[in-house]
Amino acid sequence: MLYSSYTFLFMFLPIALALYYLSPKNMKNITLLLLSLFFYSWGQPFYAVLLVLSSLIDFYLGLLMQKVTENAKRRKLIFIFSLCLNIIFLFIFKYLSFLIDYQNIIFGLDINAFRFEFPIGISFLVLQKLSYLIDVYNLKIKPTKSFLEYLLYVVLFMKILAGPLMRFADFQKQLRNKRVDTEKIASGINLFIVGLAKKVLIANNIYGLWESVKETSFEQLSMLSAWLGIVGFAFSIYFDFSGYCDMGVGLGKIFGFDFARSFYYPYTAKNISEFCRRWYTTLGDWFREYVYFPLGGFRKGKFKGAINAVVVTVLTAIWYGSGWNYLLWGFYLSIILIFERFISGKIIKLLPKVFQVTYAFILILFGWVIFEVGNGNATIYATIVQSLKYIFAMVNGNNIIADANSSYLITTYGVVLIVGFVGASKLLEKLYERFIFKSAVAKNYIIPVLQGIIFVICIIFLIDKNDFSFLNYKL
Repeated sequence: MLYSSYTFLFMFLPIALALYYLSPKNMKNITLLLLSLFFYSWGQPFYAVLLVLSSLIDFYLGLLMQKVTENAKRRKLIFIFSLCLNIIFLFIFKYLSFLIDYQNIIFGLDINAFRFEFPIGISFLVLQKLSYLIDVYNLKIKPTKSFLEYLLYVVLFMKILAGPLMRFADFQKQLRNKRVDTEKIASGINLFIVGLAKKVLIANNIYGLWESVKETSFEQLSMLSAWLGIVGFAFSIYFDFSGYCDMGVGLGKIFGFDFARSFYYPYTAKNISEFCRRWYTTLGDWFREYVYFPLGGFRKGKFKGAINAVVVTVLTAIWYGSGWNYLLWGFYLSIILIFERFISGKIIKLLPKVFQVTYAFILILFGWVIFEVGNGNATIYATIVQSLKYIFAMVNGNNIIADANSSYLITTYGVVLIVGFVGASKLLEKLYERFIFKSAVAKNYIIPVLQGIIFVICIIFLIDKNDFSFLNYKL
């Protein structure tokens, strides 16, 4: 069940709101848990059961670690066991099929066993669970004695699809001190509709541009068509991810939570380091806190620091899915990050802002080529070849700058491209803060009317539309 589906918008959400707000205060968290388990089990009841059982194991392992605090060796063994269980869980459901397929190709085998349907949100689930276990082991938090609290931390429906990733201590504090008022609900509704519009009106429609280009032979692409195609993909993935994240954060506000927002205008970044920070804020924080800093960061020398940066960037990249394209994308970003840190960073800062943003955006687009064009190729060689073919079209255009196809693409997708550029910038946010936020009339009358209009338009666009979802990237 997706936030942008009719089932969610017109069945699950209204019923969930009614049940939650009608529940007595001491039953609201139980209601939230039951709603979240129902949400997760929609179409995947087996995985809901598996999730509850694995969470129960984590819960008791956390209590056991606290019980043997004085026995460092035993405590460490329990911790390692808990980490291995969760990592194996992630590996089996996310990466095992890819490795089997690769072994079949390399060794000419025909292994078809050990194939599982992909559980929704498994990456978020495992990282949340690992965060809790690591914090318990490091004595940063005491394990909760309430399994309800822990399971709700793992499976809460408004953050299970797109995050954000949270520390258990932060979630527990919010869970115990939730407050809801009209202003918070209004803010949540606004954010949810903004996210829905990003997903339905921009991401779904601009993805058609990328589909049209990628179906064309790369050897026949003009330079303009190649650039238009990858820009279309860049906007589709941004507004898709950002839209779902905004919807989740908006839902959180409606139910009394304050979640962190991610995807903070990443295409306005002035370098790749800033892009990585803006792209997925809480995911980056997770890998810095639980991988980068424990490895030593740059404290143990430049060479060791560079290795650590590569490890973290690659791990973050393959978090998106199993495939050589994700691995190569991670190496691509890590090389640029190291280059910027030691060689070009100071030079880039001397350039005017417009050149810095242009520099970063071009490198981001080349990265998206690796990320998406090589997707689905069985070998690393095929992934590299396909990516290079597309990059060659962007640089050389097969000796064609523009053609009839590029004219068609501009005519068909020109408006949504302009909307994409505007929406990916801070222009609308600045206009809102300057003219709308300070106006009571605009806030109380104009904005609600616009929200209603946008929502109706989104519903119209959802009819007979394919859902090009970020879930395809196996989060």
